Amino acid sequence: SVNAQLEHRMQAVLAESGVERKGAEELERARAATAQLQQELKSAEARTEVELRACTVEFTHSHASASKALAEELQQARSGNSELEHRMHSLLAESGAELKGAEELERASATTAQLQQE
Repeated sequence: SVNAQLEHRMQAVLAESGVERKGAEELERARAATAQLQQELKSAEARTEVELRACTVEFTHSHASASKALAEELQQARSGNSELEHRMHSLLAESGAELKGAEELERASATTAQLQQE
């Protein structure tokens, strides 16, 4: 009976240590998996940072190119406006001269008609 009790306790202790050993093994596997996941996370973060920098550089370059193109278009528009303004002034000056010439011609014709009547 004492032997049976000791044997029963011994089996219980062995069962507990088997469970503890199994638990320790599972804990060790979980730690290894956690370490691997942490390493993968670091790698993913590093790749993301590199990709983000590349996107930032690309965006900055694209923005600079677009800004330069717009500045060139604006300069061309301004040049075109200056050209048009210059032509407009020339045409107005020519029109003024033609108008003045027409008025002088009209006066000369009137004077000539008057002189012919006299």
